[in-house]
Amino acid sequence: MSGKALTLNQVKQAIVLREAGYTLTAIAERSNISISSLQRAYKKHSVKKGAIRAKAIEKAREELMSHVTSSEFIKNEAAKLVSDDLAHSRMLREKAALTVETMSATDTTEAALIMRSLVAYSTLIKNTSDTLRRSLGLNNNDSDSSMEELPELIIREMTADDIEDLKKSHDEAT
Repeated sequence: MSGKALTLNQVKQAIVLREAGYTLTAIAERSNISISSLQRAYKKHSVKKGAIRAKAIEKAREELMSHVTSSEFIKNEAAKLVSDDLAHSRMLREKAALTVETMSATDTTEAALIMRSLVAYSTLIKNTSDTLRRSLGLNNNDSDSSMEELPELIIREMTADDIEDLKKSHDEAT
């Protein structure tokens, strides 16, 4: 196709193919345009291979981050986790209660095993109770720590004096 000017449709098609990630060779073969003509057209229109894919990926990433960081999404995920914790706690308590009810000892070895089971059962009850309290926000033990203020992080550009002070404090420490 040497010597002929490219039509507007040929240029558009070639640009779309290139931005979609096709190689020059594949585009040249598909559109019956020489590689050098394609290169000139791409240079003229500032076309880059895979530009559409890169933009699509970035847009998808932005949408995903927007969705994942939305307060509604976070509330829904927290509700699912709380519901799951409650269901597991309920199931563990029910199964443990049924197991304890069927235990009876006929000798000291069995009595020791039952005692171990009861200790495991009481640990289970304590752990599931703690899970329920945390899930429902009823943890009295954590109320004091939640009232503490978090440290403040200040980000700023360091001045020459700040750098000099930092060097002095480092030298004194070593």
